[in-house]
Amino acid sequence: MASKLCLFSALCAALAAPAFAETPSFYLDITAGSALIDRGEELAETVIESAIGIEQDIGPGTAFFEIYRISPTGDDDGAFAEEVDFGIGYGFQAGSHDITLGAAYLTFPGEADEHSLELTGEVAFDAPLTPVLFGFYDVDLEDYGLEATAGPSWAVSDWETYALARLGTVQPKEGASWTFYGAEVGAARPLANGVDLSTSLRWEQSDEDLFARDVEEGEITRFTDNGLAFRIGLTFTR
Repeated sequence: MASKLCLFSALCAALAAPAFAETPSFYLDITAGSALIDRGEELAETVIESAIGIEQDIGPGTAFFEIYRISPTGDDDGAFAEEVDFGIGYGFQAGSHDITLGAAYLTFPGEADEHSLELTGEVAFDAPLTPVLFGFYDVDLEDYGLEATAGPSWAVSDWETYALARLGTVQPKEGASWTFYGAEVGAARPLANGVDLSTSLRWEQSDEDLFARDVEEGEITRFTDNGLAFRIGLTFTR
């Protein structure tokens, strides 16, 4: 693990070295959700997600560093793990397409032996319905997966709205693989200078039972193969 931490530190240093050339931008995102769905499984019920980050234009693209936290709340919080991720990345254009490459060190407070380094890549194609292809590989767990999304976006008064379809697969080194599909709708609007409101509704179906159906005394007692999550959040930028 020491070598992986050295790699992560080196990437951070490489991105941060020229960061004083121009003024960076900062953001804080706080979102409350009825559930957290990701890659065809449920990671939490009644959850607060928070992220704080910095972005800096470097060369032809933009580098970023972010700390992201998942905080399960409510009566069922004991059934789900708290998570804190430390991520870095770089986004740039290749022709008319947008490419983002990243790495995230995933940690789970209270679970000292649980951590991993995940590498990610995303391509947003300049095409109708803005198709996006996302892939990840976990260096420690040797899990990997792919996800594709596409859908329209449009303006309604002060709201920027969107709808998308999602299809993906996850291939763990241990255990059964699964595929998933779903749909999402959402909207965002500015509330004030540097403050934006966003909301979304996400539904997902998996071919494995990876969503909590019943939770008793901090333990998931029944699972199901689909879930629905409503989220509302605020983003502050400067």
